[in-house]
Amino acid sequence: MSALAHRPRVLGGLMRLLTALAVLAVPVFCVTTSVRVAVNSLPLYTYGFHRYKVAETTGIAPQELEGVARAFIAYFNGPEEWLTVRARVFGAERSLFNQREVLHMRDVKGLVRGVYRAQEVAGGVLALWLAVGLWAQGRAFVGRVLLLAGGLSIGLLVVAAVALAVAFPWLFTLFHLLSFRNPFWQLDPSRDLLIRLFPEGFWFMATMLVAGASLAQAGIAMLVGWGLLVWGRRPTGAGGGR
Repeated sequence: MSALAHRPRVLGGLMRLLTALAVLAVPVFCVTTSVRVAVNSLPLYTYGFHRYKVAETTGIAPQELEGVARAFIAYFNGPEEWLTVRARVFGAERSLFNQREVLHMRDVKGLVRGVYRAQEVAGGVLALWLAVGLWAQGRAFVGRVLLLAGGLSIGLLVVAAVALAVAFPWLFTLFHLLSFRNPFWQLDPSRDLLIRLFPEGFWFMATMLVAGASLAQAGIAMLVGWGLLVWGRRPTGAGGGR
């Protein structure tokens, strides 16, 4: 009898833990999903190349720049350890990146793959919580939690977006200092083509797009939560409120 008496308490504790993890997983899932889409978005690369006049600063023709963008996307999603890209630079075909740039891109790829794994884990936590929550607590409970998690995510993202808008260069440098254990990220635009392909303005644009997409996803989570909350409160006979 003692074991049976403790079972609801244990199950309740597990549900509370899973719910807390789900609340934290919502902003993580929103941001990592947005980053993953951005990393694999060919239009983002080509628009950035056009906006920041990369063809002029690198000597790579616009039609070849699209091939360079495709090579980056393939590299982030493929098994290759080293990035190898060839293109015509001011009319002469050559390998685009030197050893320092290639070493830095290996580090970047590791970071991107970490974002992929974080998205998958956060998505798994949310899927598990949704299934268990709907079964054990009902639609109204899940709706309340999604409203809370979506609202929390929006608040955090707004603060982050404002900070980035005000102090992007400093935060961009801080990000590199925290993310990389070596100085390979410190590139010279007079020598290193990578920094001319992706100038700081490109990263600011991409970061703001990621923030906007993440805010949109958090808003969708709130809308879904509101819908479940309203639906869960409708009387449905003896089982109403679930």
